[in-house]
Amino acid sequence: MSFATSYLFYKSVSWAVPLFVYAFFNGLSGQFFYDWVNSMLWALLYTGLPIVLLGVYDMDVLPSTALR
Repeated sequence: MSFATSYLFYKSVSWAVPLFVYAFFNGLSGQFFYDWVNSMLWALLYTGLPIVLLGVYDMDVLPSTALR
């Protein structure tokens, strides 16, 4: 759980920092840095997929131990 929490935190930071820097280079004009398609792909690939993969591959014990 702590791995997933830290992953989501750094994912959010890596999304917000370029927006913050771009705003200053663009003169705070309010233009968008990311296209809406990129936003949707970001949400799908970097938020949903890793959490699903963590849930699928997470195991506390080996299957042979659980069957025993």
